[in-house]
Amino acid sequence: MERNFKLTIAYDGTAYYGWQKQPDRITVQGTLEKVLSRVVGKEVATKGAGRTDRGVHAWAQVANFKAETYLSTTDIYRALNALLPEDIRVKKVEEVPLGFDARRDAISRTYYYFLHVGNLLMPFDRLYKVLVNRHLSIDKMRKAAGMLLGKHDFTAFSGGGSSRKYPLCIVYAVGVNREADDVSFYIEADTFLYHMVRNIVSKLVDVGTGKISVEDFVCIIESKDRSKGNSPFPAKGLFLWKIKYK
Repeated sequence: MERNFKLTIAYDGTAYYGWQKQPDRITVQGTLEKVLSRVVGKEVATKGAGRTDRGVHAWAQVANFKAETYLSTTDIYRALNALLPEDIRVKKVEEVPLGFDARRDAISRTYYYFLHVGNLLMPFDRLYKVLVNRHLSIDKMRKAAGMLLGKHDFTAFSGGGSSRKYPLCIVYAVGVNREADDVSFYIEADTFLYHMVRNIVSKLVDVGTGKISVEDFVCIIESKDRSKGNSPFPAKGLFLWKIKYK
């Protein structure tokens, strides 16, 4: 009898060409499916809730797969973590109804982006934070970030390779936090455009350093002009943090 399994996955995206399987390239999905196929004894296809780009990390990516197997969720959990490379870890395995689809059923996704303010980035932070060697006004960044709330056309913050026909996204929550010299930005939305978060962070940093004003930031959103907002920060600071379901 066919069963449906939901996986919650964490990974360091440094060595991978993103989540989505690609021919002749190492991806997280491709690596996961190879191991899953070994575990259940037949070829397996997964569906992921978010398509992280090359070098982007995940704290809680969600995927599902269907298979005819007598293995328990505990058996699958142990086997996957024994066989997967150390930069991919399955945090949880759950059996779910056959109709569950990790991508289609997600109602929101939350991303975090991590910055370090100063002149030096420690070796153990080099893969997960981006150095900003200028003073940042967190208050101005928070004010600008607040302008993202609600439903907007985010074309200005979409990357050049975006294929989305509908650029409208609903942003439910945003925030800018600072602890000592570490700054984090988070955003929760129903969907995201290609490079959207990295482009937003780039312009928020411009606001924080005084390069542009909060009003300029709003004008970029309203312009729907990709040439004004497409200057993405590096992938390494970005984490897919949480997927929310009904």
